[in-house]
Amino acid sequence: MTDEFADAGGEEVIWAGAPDPRKLLTVADAWLLPLGVLIPVGGIAISLQAPTAPRIGSVIIWTSVGLFLLAGRFIVKSQRKRRTRYVLTDRRALILRSGKTFAFEITPAVPHIEVQRTERHITLKFTNDDPGSYGVAGSELAADTGLDFLVHPGRSARFAFFDVPRTAQLDDVLDAFVRTGRVVEGIA
Repeated sequence: MTDEFADAGGEEVIWAGAPDPRKLLTVADAWLLPLGVLIPVGGIAISLQAPTAPRIGSVIIWTSVGLFLLAGRFIVKSQRKRRTRYVLTDRRALILRSGKTFAFEITPAVPHIEVQRTERHITLKFTNDDPGSYGVAGSELAADTGLDFLVHPGRSARFAFFDVPRTAQLDDVLDAFVRTGRVVEGIA
């Protein structure tokens, strides 16, 4: 698996893996799930108070948005994770998804890798000195929620590896980054 990602310039693959498609809930769900109930209820209430008869189209739209926030986005998220592979080389972090490759340059001058470790999963968020690498305001709220289609890694959202199953190999790679000063914040 690792040889197929090496480039002609001698780039070395340090780690390769994939996100866990079974991990679906995030912190953002604390507000997205209630929003999935409030949007259709509020939309239908507004439609019913209109001076004319409620429009069935309006009710269908509000209900569809609510159902997507409550359930549909979890299907989208799981399918997206099944099509995603992560590769960490000595020079770049790569997200491979559905025939597309997103890359983030990792150099000694780019030390900011936030690591969030739980008992079962690891999330890596890559940042450089470019303020745009943090993504646009609010893009982290959509990241890893099933609403990811609203943002693009490295352009409108922070470049990240989400919900990677925790392994000894990945822990060793991250510990080596910590020793060299590559990981500077967010270690849990």
